[in-house]
Amino acid sequence: SRGLIGLALGSKKPEDVENYLKLIQTSLDKLDGILVTLYEVSVIRKGIVNLAKCDIEKLINNLILNFKGYANYDKIKFNIENKIKRDFIADEILTQTILRNVLENAVKYSQTGTITPYINIVLSEEENNNVINISDNGIGIPEQDQEKIFDVFYRANTVSKGSGLGLYIVQNAIDKLGGKIKLVKSKPNEGTTFCLYFPKN
Repeated sequence: SRGLIGLALGSKKPEDVENYLKLIQTSLDKLDGILVTLYEVSVIRKGIVNLAKCDIEKLINNLILNFKGYANYDKIKFNIENKIKRDFIADEILTQTILRNVLENAVKYSQTGTITPYINIVLSEEENNNVINISDNGIGIPEQDQEKIFDVFYRANTVSKGSGLGLYIVQNAIDKLGGKIKLVKSKPNEGTTFCLYFPKN
């Protein structure tokens, strides 16, 4: 932004100044996004966990609606299968943060063209955990990057326009709940599957 301001001040063409201002706005919007997500991390780490009954299926459906602004949204087939028979007990804000980031990645990195993009969400129970499995047929994550995806500011591909904080936030939030996130599988141009474990107790 500082460099662009210098260019704008030195320019005598109004149309160039306008273009520089647009680039400055894009840069500041990105910085704002990073600051907001860093604040979210600090809230997650310091905040108190408030456990209560969550309408998990409704929460997921509402999150999906929030992604309407993304380019591929109308082409993606969302499938939700809920096999959980008992109440889903969790901190609703942390759960929403976790699912929003994982689902947002699946939407952002979906594929177009000959492939019909899908995102499958399966909710099930294990002995001590409620499990949410999220799979897609998006661009996938290269094998050499998979062990680093939960690192702060790490981005696994050049397509990404994000802050590199999404999965780092997920890791912090699910740790706070005493759960875990597992990358089950991912292959370039074939898709990705994540498994989220939420303790029942």
